[in-house]
Amino acid sequence: MFKVLVTETISEAGLEILRQDKDIKAEVRTGLSREDLLGAVADVDGMITRSGTPLDAEVLDAAKRLRAVARAGVGLDNIDLAEASRRGVVVINAPTGNTLAATEHTMAMMLSIVRRVPQAFSSVTSGEWKRSRFVGRQLSGKRLLIVGLGRIGTQVALRCRAFGMEVTAFDPYISAEKAERAGVKLVDDLA
Repeated sequence: MFKVLVTETISEAGLEILRQDKDIKAEVRTGLSREDLLGAVADVDGMITRSGTPLDAEVLDAAKRLRAVARAGVGLDNIDLAEASRRGVVVINAPTGNTLAATEHTMAMMLSIVRRVPQAFSSVTSGEWKRSRFVGRQLSGKRLLIVGLGRIGTQVALRCRAFGMEVTAFDPYISAEKAERAGVKLVDDLA
């Protein structure tokens, strides 16, 4: 039996996959104090975490049987990767897991700002709708600079181009060819 400790909230669908495997015993224990975490990891073979559970040398030392850590998300800054590697603990993450959500959130914020949605909502809910204050601005024809043309930046660029925006980007690690495929002009600096 492979014992997995889930220390933070993950989707019910993900938990159901664990529950259906007869060789896995999944235990969900969220909101653990440092002391409780050190005790909880003592007999686990695997862990699923997000960004709120620190897996440093002390925790890894307490997790004598730990063989794998799955990070439900992108960042790994809460996990001591060098220490995990030294101990033979495999660490995986989900680098594309939130790309679409982050992209859509970015677009929603841009539309909200340009269309003045918070101000319009406030106007409507206070009973003094003044329509003329909330018309006339749009994304089409505007220019956007994206800093970092990775997964999320590229998806934002593609959507902004669909809105008729001119998109430029600063990213010293991306080739001009990749930027061109996304319809983006690279700039050399932010000055």
